[in-house]
Amino acid sequence: MDWKDGLSEIRNTLFEQGKPQDKSTETAVNSKSLKEINIPDADLKTIEDNRIIDKTYLEDNFASLFERAFQDHKKITAKKPAHNKDNLIKVDFGVVRKYFTDNGFGFVTHTFLDGQQPDVFFHIKIIKKTRYDLVEKLDEEQLDTVYFWYETETNCKGEQVYKILKPDHIRKILNDNILSYIEKIESMWSNADSMIPVWLPEITVDLVGVERANKLSLERNIREKERKDQEEKEHNKKEALLKTEEAKWQRQDEEEKAQEDVEEKEFDQLVAEMKSLGITESKEVSWHIMNNRLGDKYKNISGVVKMEQDGTSWNFKGGFPPDIYARLCRELGLSNQSTRARAVGFKAFKDL
Repeated sequence: MDWKDGLSEIRNTLFEQGKPQDKSTETAVNSKSLKEINIPDADLKTIEDNRIIDKTYLEDNFASLFERAFQDHKKITAKKPAHNKDNLIKVDFGVVRKYFTDNGFGFVTHTFLDGQQPDVFFHIKIIKKTRYDLVEKLDEEQLDTVYFWYETETNCKGEQVYKILKPDHIRKILNDNILSYIEKIESMWSNADSMIPVWLPEITVDLVGVERANKLSLERNIREKERKDQEEKEHNKKEALLKTEEAKWQRQDEEEKAQEDVEEKEFDQLVAEMKSLGITESKEVSWHIMNNRLGDKYKNISGVVKMEQDGTSWNFKGGFPPDIYARLCRELGLSNQSTRARAVGFKAFKDL
């Protein structure tokens, strides 16, 4: 009961409710109500001893009772922290990041509010007032398990924890401000890209109750499963593509190896044939192939060579690619006519 309303109620009860029947008419007043409006102890004792107040007593003492109650109200108001001056509630939740046991103070993180600093200062005496169960964890430096709701104030030293709040009081304390807090935790549950903090299920219950917390957890599990399934699908797709590419590369390697074997076999046959004929010049090899129509027999290593000299180009049939030609000359000891012409292209008979 507000102190002004309390005194007004007593005054109205004694002086405005009906007319007294005689001079001894008295009205009983509950002593508990009197305590709630801060009547000074000395006067309260008199009231409790008499158990009643006659209108003469109240009329004679009303001014002093009112003044003393007003002074008590001023004292109580003066003790209220600056952050409540404009009825602004600064409530947050955090995990203890640092704690200095010898000094009895530490720092707790922000979760919902943007503070002046990344962490908020707190002193152990504040925690001991309402959450003594956390003191032992702090002393044992189990910081990752120490988290709590708190209210802050800002003074000349900066922002600091003013009060540790009990979890079951949070919804009542936040009142109309609770929606922004709920939106924050719901976004944390829905963000499948981030890990769920160990404390999130607890504060979710504090803000929205067990039923809603369970629903958010279930939705998160469904979302994580969908994401896992999608990731697995993408992984399998990449694996299949990789296997396809590997198979393609393997086929290409096998084809290249088979082609090399064919070319090597043709080369050995050509060398053996040219040696049996006693051919000594490279042009004679080409003439032999063309004149005897051996293009099909040596279709992989012989073909048409594109020659070029002084800007003029022409096709030379029965020729060989540069690497085969060099090997052939070495194997047969062939001589070559001195020429400035050079091979600039080759197409095997099998590709014509």
